[in-house]
Amino acid sequence: MFFKLQPIIYTAIFFLALEILAFQQGWFFQIALFLFIYSIVIIWPLARKIRYLAFPLFLSLGSFSLLFFIDSFLEKQVFIFMAGGVYYLALLGSYRLKFYSCDQTAQGMLNLVTIASMFFWFLAIYAWFLNYVFAFWLLPIIIFLSTAFVSIPSLIVCSTDREKIQKKIKEKKEKKKFFGNQVLEIIYHENRRSIIFLDLILALFVAQFAWVVSYWPFSYLTLGTVLLIVFYIAWDIIRNFIQGKLSLKRLVMNGLMATLFVIAIVSTAQWDLVV
Repeated sequence: MFFKLQPIIYTAIFFLALEILAFQQGWFFQIALFLFIYSIVIIWPLARKIRYLAFPLFLSLGSFSLLFFIDSFLEKQVFIFMAGGVYYLALLGSYRLKFYSCDQTAQGMLNLVTIASMFFWFLAIYAWFLNYVFAFWLLPIIIFLSTAFVSIPSLIVCSTDREKIQKKIKEKKEKKKFFGNQVLEIIYHENRRSIIFLDLILALFVAQFAWVVSYWPFSYLTLGTVLLIVFYIAWDIIRNFIQGKLSLKRLVMNGLMATLFVIAIVSTAQWDLVV
């Protein structure tokens, strides 16, 4: 089902917080503190897994930060509705995966939320760094931490295919005389370590690229979009690798798509040269 009362109520509170900021920008830090505490105290228990805390937390921080830089009232309202929709999908997907970890619909929700959360967050981070005085060495650190936390739930979800786990258990049983629970525990820890390693590689790659594009003479919208494309391509490659679907053809196609999209965006963007 796509409608659950608890996620709807929590999303309405998030929606109201953004509306207050749209009318009262002077309450920026108060609302930021409220959303931070709200995500940890109220939202986190909804899924009961710490990895799902990244979605509401970074989605909240990215949304209200980005809303601060939108001037048009109509554009603010459109953005609030978009952010509210993504926020609801994040809560609903996490809530459904709590009961059934192989829920394909919920997995699709979290994949969409992962992309949207990173897009809002990348735009917000570049907006702050380009419009205010911050040490640029903080940029890759912030991007690294946020990418690692936001992408890890979707990567873990990719490894929860029960048929593959059962197949590995059968192969392990044939090689070693372990009980099923012991074998499952071994596979679980092996997969978890591999996923964490791949997640850190993804975060490091995106952070390094974020450092490079931060010197490009473009607005935060262009830089954030370019970084999202790079993140999506790398994230998709890792997901396919975890699922055993990665091939040379897919790798080449992803690299070619990323190159073409980045060239198209950069060639049509307005250059903000500093003289």
